[in-house]
Amino acid sequence: MLEKLATLPTRLSHRQELRWLHRLHIIQLVGATFVFIMAIVRIGLRTNRIGINPAHPGGGASGWGAGVVSKGDSALCQITSADGQAVKSIIFVGYQLVTDAGQRFERFGSLKTNMVMNVLEVPFWFALLAITAGNLGTCVTPMCAINGIILGCSLILA
Repeated sequence: MLEKLATLPTRLSHRQELRWLHRLHIIQLVGATFVFIMAIVRIGLRTNRIGINPAHPGGGASGWGAGVVSKGDSALCQITSADGQAVKSIIFVGYQLVTDAGQRFERFGSLKTNMVMNVLEVPFWFALLAITAGNLGTCVTPMCAINGIILGCSLILA
C-alpha cells in the first residue's frame, strides 16, 4: 500500500496544470453564462409581474432594498445584481482564457491581476448568494424556481 502512495506524482506538470485550469475556466464561463440567462428570465418575469407575491409587491416583508430606486420597483435592483455579477465573471474568466491560451495576448497577462480577480470572485458570488436567498421568502412558484437555480449556481461558483 505504501509503495503505491510513494509512486503517485506529487506535482502536475505545467502542461497538465494549464489543461486543468482551462477546463475549470470553461466550467466557470458556462456557469456564469447560465446565471446571466436565468437573471434575464427573472427580470422578464418581474417586469411582467409574474411570480410576485401579492402580499409584498414592492420587494419583501422587511422592506430590504426599499429606497434604492426612487421611482418604480425597488426589488428590481436586487434582481439585476445577478446580471452584473455574471457579466463581471464572464469578463474576468474571458480575460484569463485569452491571456493564457495564445501568445498574441500573452503580453497582457499578469499573475497579480489573475490573483486579484480570483480573490474578488468569491466574496461577490457569496454576496449574490445572500441577496438571492433574501428574495426567496417573497416570491411565488416561477420566480422562486429561478431564484433557487441562481442560488445553486452561485453556491457552486463561489
